[in-house]
Amino acid sequence: MIGDVKIFNFKFSKDNRGTFSKVFDKKYFLKNKIKFNIKESFTSSSKINTIRGMHFQKGKFSQNKLVYVIEGKINDVFIDLRKNSKTYLKVQSLILSSDNNKAVFLPKGIAHGFQVLSNKCIVGYLVDNYYSKDHDKGILWNSINYKWNISNPIISKRDKNFPRLDEI
Repeated sequence: MIGDVKIFNFKFSKDNRGTFSKVFDKKYFLKNKIKFNIKESFTSSSKINTIRGMHFQKGKFSQNKLVYVIEGKINDVFIDLRKNSKTYLKVQSLILSSDNNKAVFLPKGIAHGFQVLSNKCIVGYLVDNYYSKDHDKGILWNSINYKWNISNPIISKRDKNFPRLDEI
């Protein structure tokens, strides 16, 4: 497990009307000694075989991030870029879906990406620092030590032009 990454199940209920979820609970974070003061919230919508990533922010705009799936299913992938970490350059992944009610907390210094496994997917992100175009960085998705098991992914032009891991 990458140091300081937390995986947890959030509260979820389902009945004949649909579903209800509580993704964030400040008391849970405080009890587990996770400092997380949300500043912004984002969602992304993607179709099957899309890969987004690997994204992170540097410097004074680095972010702790909470990632969860609102609809669909993803293979969530992250890599530790903290040079002083015991898990430096370690890659980890897990399945996040609207059915398994899992969320992942990623500390500052972790690059994040995901592969969409369902026909449609909506992913939510809560972050504790503001977006900064000048500090927004990335790593080429297929340059990390990870087998994505996909031959022809849909990738943005921006993500295709990120530097390789060995170039950052």
